[in-house]
Amino acid sequence: MLKLYNGIPDGPFVLDVAEFERAFATATAAERDRDVNAARTAWEQSIQLYSGDLLPGCEDEWVFPEREHLRQKLLQALESLTRLSEAEGDYRAAIRCAQRLLELDPLHEASYVALMRSHH
Repeated sequence: MLKLYNGIPDGPFVLDVAEFERAFATATAAERDRDVNAARTAWEQSIQLYSGDLLPGCEDEWVFPEREHLRQKLLQALESLTRLSEAEGDYRAAIRCAQRLLELDPLHEASYVALMRSHH
């Protein structure tokens, strides 16, 4: 994670961390407003934007808390999308999200529960 994107010469740069944070905030607001479709879209976007830990080769002390902060947001996005998918009866999506959560956090108990419910 932490890439600059520039689709046009001399155009503006876009930072993937900023895009991730923006999608996360949009999803959170959509959930608060009970806009399920907007929440699902924004959660999916935030998960897709997270391409890996922040600056994986950097060992500077300042990066560790920010790296963990972003990782926790990814876990929250996956948890939220798992719940939404289950509520909508999209069990395949719920299973995919729960499995991804378990790849990141093998002790995430709620993911095991979601997997069991989704395999009914």
